[in-house]
Amino acid sequence: MAAEKRRSGDRKGGRKAHTGNECGRMTYRDDAMIDERHRQAGIVVPAEVNRLVDVTINCALKIHRRLGPGLLESVYERCLVWELQASGLQAESQVAVDVVYKELRIPAGFRMDLQVEGADGGRLAVELKAVDSINPLHRAQLLTYLRILDLPLGMLINFNSALLMQGVERVINKRWSQQSPSTS
Repeated sequence: MAAEKRRSGDRKGGRKAHTGNECGRMTYRDDAMIDERHRQAGIVVPAEVNRLVDVTINCALKIHRRLGPGLLESVYERCLVWELQASGLQAESQVAVDVVYKELRIPAGFRMDLQVEGADGGRLAVELKAVDSINPLHRAQLLTYLRILDLPLGMLINFNSALLMQGVERVINKRWSQQSPSTS
């Protein structure tokens, strides 16, 4: 059975091996496993957002295969914007976001590394890193962005990993206000 599993392309943890060169292919993960983790957290991530995640990760894999680890974050950022736009998505880097605290509005209170938008209105915040390892502060930073922007999900991608998938994390905003009534 183990040999049969290896031949089918499955890896440890139920994730499927990435097999395509196109950024739009959804072949790297087991959707049921990820969706169940989100349901347990009380979040139902819209299908469009999951599609944006798939395309973003597949584009990042394509870049990492070509360039490898060790470059500046800004290089990966420009390449990822280019790949996402070539895949037909709207992608913008260094997006200025206003922060509101009570009655105080702070223009351009922070800059988000990447914002990816799909044709169906889904939005995804992506925080890029080129560091030795992801630490809790990186996750907290992205979670703060998700809460300010009221987005359900964001991606943390560390290009300074020998295997890119070891540097990819989905960050869930448990305070997302647009949850379905059955999960509130």
